[in-house]
This record gives sequence, structure tokens and C-alpha cells, in this order.
Amino acid sequence: MKTKSKTGYDEFKDLSKYQELMLIAALSKYFEKVGALEEKMDIIEHKIDMLLQAQEHTANEGVIIVKEVPYEQAKEEVINYFKANKEATIVDLHQDLGIPIETLIEIIDELSKEGLIGE
Repeated sequence: MKTKSKTGYDEFKDLSKYQELMLIAALSKYFEKVGALEEKMDIIEHKIDMLLQAQEHTANEGVIIVKEVPYEQAKEEVINYFKANKEATIVDLHQDLGIPIETLIEIIDELSKEGLIGE
């Protein structure tokens, strides 16, 4: 049986508290990383939903001519489209502007982050 002394039991008790604090700190970092991963998964799921929606609509619409334009030009075309139409789906933009869906997703995310359009 351990006795309470300065060099025995008290040190073990302090070491246990230290280990507990270290574990809490390690778990906090772990949960922060899990939270960041969850946010990234939400973004990925949103992009997948947009792609699936676009695929669904375009599969029944026939052929869409996709043009190659520089990113900044495509972004400007999307901004102008929203100015003229107030709202649009990714499919509308793809069909009307002929910009690749992947590029449109990047542009929409960027415009949303800039506060120029709502989600």
C-alpha cells in the first residue's frame, strides 16, 4: 500500500493528471481534424450532387456543345448570366453557356465565397 509522501503517491497523482491533460489535448486535436474532414466531405457531397443533377438533365437533353474558354472569361460569362437571369441551375448554365460542368462548379463556389451569388 502506498503512503502519501512527497516522493511517492503525490508524484504519481500529478503524473496521472499530466497524462490526463495530454490525452485531452491529443483528443482535442483529433476532434478538430475530424471536424475539418466533415466540412470537406460536405463540400464534396455538394459537388457530387451538382454533378449528378447536371448528368441527369443533360442525359435527356441531347448533345451540348462545350466550348473552351479561359477561366476568367467563363467566370465573367457566368456573372453576366446571373445579372440577366437572376437565378440559374448548373444545368441552365451548362446548356446556355456551353461551359464544362467542372468549371462551372469551381466558378459558382468562387462566386459564392466572394458573396456575389447565393447558394
